[in-house]
Amino acid sequence: VRFISGLRTLVYSVIYTFKALLWSMVLLMMIMFMFGIIFTDTVITHVQNFPPEAELEPNSQESLMYEHFGTLHKTIHTLFRSISGGVDWGDMVNILIHIDWTVGYVFTCYIAFSCFAVLNVMTALFCQRAIDMAAQDEDNHMVALCNEQERVRSLTLSLYEAFDVDQNGS
Repeated sequence: VRFISGLRTLVYSVIYTFKALLWSMVLLMMIMFMFGIIFTDTVITHVQNFPPEAELEPNSQESLMYEHFGTLHKTIHTLFRSISGGVDWGDMVNILIHIDWTVGYVFTCYIAFSCFAVLNVMTALFCQRAIDMAAQDEDNHMVALCNEQERVRSLTLSLYEAFDVDQNGS
């Protein structure tokens, strides 16, 4: 029964936080979109002076720029992968720093803002909502009440046994 109530609490918590998850994803997409426009524009402006992507050496810096930041879609995907562990964000900074060091620092600021501010606030929000949901679960209240009653009964029995100095039960 405890396994089922734990599973039910987990499922209810996920469902309860689903609305917050959707809005959090919208916010994250807006942030990635804004930074994506900045990085895509910067990279496209820089690589206009170089041959087309098909004519570049496979692992040249310009080829890597096209690969990771050549379109808005690629850039947003790279930004998401950078904050979720899909690619090493340090490698992406090394690509961008060939354009200008400030672009590398802007990317580093994006990573810091996304990871330390946005994702941590999202995590705290989900945890708080899950805690609120678990606190509202009536079955959890009943189990906690029964456990508390059992604890009080056990303490009372221990107290009576301590007062029964001659061990005769009266």
